[in-house]
Amino acid sequence: MKPPASERGAGVSPRAASKQQMEPRVIVEMRTYDYRPGTVPMALERIALGLDERTTLSPLAGLWQTETGRLHRIVHLWPFRDLADRDHVRGRFRELKNWPARTGAWMVAAENKILIPMPFNPPLTPRAAGPVYEICTDTYHSGQLGEIQAHWTKALEERPSPSFIGAWRTELGPMNQWIHIWAFASLEQRAARRHEVVPLAGETEALSSLFATQDSVLCRPAAFSPLH
Repeated sequence: MKPPASERGAGVSPRAASKQQMEPRVIVEMRTYDYRPGTVPMALERIALGLDERTTLSPLAGLWQTETGRLHRIVHLWPFRDLADRDHVRGRFRELKNWPARTGAWMVAAENKILIPMPFNPPLTPRAAGPVYEICTDTYHSGQLGEIQAHWTKALEERPSPSFIGAWRTELGPMNQWIHIWAFASLEQRAARRHEVVPLAGETEALSSLFATQDSVLCRPAAFSPLH
């Protein structure tokens, strides 16, 4: 799933976005953009152009392009200390020459979510965990968050998974969403580690009744994504 050269971004080191040290951050902003077919390579180049100056303000955790499900989609993950920190960073965008990335001409839809990380999450540190990433979005029935969190806490304590990147609940944006991200070295490894995911993904009797809907997409990281 290595991206072709045209999709790697022009003039930016593959790890340029990972230079800034991650400070403790307690919210994550997930930004999702849908583009017209054929325009994602150009959008990635525009994002890459402004990323060095953007990450002087706050770090990027990861940026992916979808491979299954809704195609021509780019997903950003930006950690912040809190909403005030996010507002402060966004208020400084006027100081930047190439950010926000000028991709609006190709964009057809956009969605923004503010996520709260779970206590059992590993740090969102730059590392080679992929290149196959799976982003799962589960919508749970109202009032079930506590039971879901307790089940996940117990399961990960009993059987930690090296593929687990993190789990979050939505705070702003679509409500009652449980979002979790996994990383694999290959599709074959994903199949081999399926037993680690199933006890957590609502496919067991203990969890299936807690969720209303479940969606999953496979993604590949951009060449400049700190999580790659």
